[in-house]
Amino acid sequence: MRPGSLGIALRLVTRWVRGWGSGGVLFASSVVCLAAAVTLVSCQGTSVPRLGDLLPAPATPAPAGEPDVRVRIKARATSSRIEAPVRLIARPVGGGPPRALVPPLTITTSPAGVLVADSVGERAQFPAAADVEVLLSASTSGAGHLTVDGKPQPAPVTIVPRWRDGGQIFDLVATMPVETYIPGVLAKELFPSWPMQSFEAQAVAARSYALHERARARSSNRHFDLESDTRDQAYEGLTRLTAALEATRSTRGQVLTTRGPGPAGVLRAYYSSVCGGRASSAAEIWPTTNGLEFNLASPLQGLPRTHACTAAPLYRWETARKTDELTRRLKAWGREAGHRVASIDRLRSIDILRQNSAGRPVIYRVTDARGVSVTMTAEELRVACNTGVLSPTGAELFPPVRNGPTHVRGSDLDFLVRGDDVLIRGRGFGHGVGLCQYCAKSFAEQGMDYRSMLRIFYPGANLENAY
Repeated sequence: MRPGSLGIALRLVTRWVRGWGSGGVLFASSVVCLAAAVTLVSCQGTSVPRLGDLLPAPATPAPAGEPDVRVRIKARATSSRIEAPVRLIARPVGGGPPRALVPPLTITTSPAGVLVADSVGERAQFPAAADVEVLLSASTSGAGHLTVDGKPQPAPVTIVPRWRDGGQIFDLVATMPVETYIPGVLAKELFPSWPMQSFEAQAVAARSYALHERARARSSNRHFDLESDTRDQAYEGLTRLTAALEATRSTRGQVLTTRGPGPAGVLRAYYSSVCGGRASSAAEIWPTTNGLEFNLASPLQGLPRTHACTAAPLYRWETARKTDELTRRLKAWGREAGHRVASIDRLRSIDILRQNSAGRPVIYRVTDARGVSVTMTAEELRVACNTGVLSPTGAELFPPVRNGPTHVRGSDLDFLVRGDDVLIRGRGFGHGVGLCQYCAKSFAEQGMDYRSMLRIFYPGANLENAY
């Protein structure tokens, strides 16, 4: 996430029920990479060559040991447009007759299957229950890319219909080597003008997170490894940003690992925009059982540490809500989450009940006008403050707050309830676990190298070459 976004905290909300598999799948040697290459010669207005000339070229393997990742670049789509400077091949995944098509392609799905229509009137209908991949033709050589809904992506791209939802919607998944993916994350996560060392620290964290989540996805047979938004890591697509490309090359294959108490293996290297001076603890925010024991890893627990994000725009901030509105939002979140806060009366106070060793709030006590109190974690409270509220008829009373002046941006909060108004004072932006992007920027400006930064952000973790 670019600084100023919520980071990757929301990802765990949607994945608590997913299991954690063996680390043995982490570096599977079988990869699906770029298919064939681009050419600057337009295919518009030319005759379609023989189908045999358009069969996809053999996949270009990533360098030895480098895994691939499958990134869901579009979720629950109803249509999509795929462009390329060369002809394209559409074919069922796992085998089946390929179709040579002239871009741009329009993708739709229905209960009957995937329909791919090209620019010269050809229509390729693929049967129900079949995923379909789109690749570059084999008439040129070298690396290639597609443009999917305006964003450059590496080939191949797979169309995965949501058959359980009736087949009317689909996901688009781009498969690429990890080192092709990382620059697209860096270009989205950091500002282009930031120092190289901050890009290098972010590259290691992003690669570690990606490989960790890849292992979880493969062990649970999910059809993608990573989301392309802040549910995992924001991903730009293919990028030419020099800092992103250079930082990826200079840290190639480097990941954070843990060998101490708790689960061993590649670290799920969380990060957020602004820590506000007090690091958070993964074990205090997210579940730690039923396959989520990785949140117990010691490098992810909030400890007192030096920080350098005081110049960040959201190092300190405040906003205000009406008491009735905030009460309704807390209750709405409680109903969705099955939490006791759903039963509170009008809000009277919200107090810090417990802090971690870095002084960051961990547990809050919410008290209503009757004197009834319930407890909430800091992250639960942050999410609840931004939750939308519907009327009994389904009308939207208060929309979800995703940005703007009333957005509760982090989980290090102080509340002052004064009659009809609530003043909320906050520190930082995001969950505060692991790397702080604005701290990394300032550390780099002070001359610190990325290895030293990572020791600060993930104390006790090891920096190792995964491939």
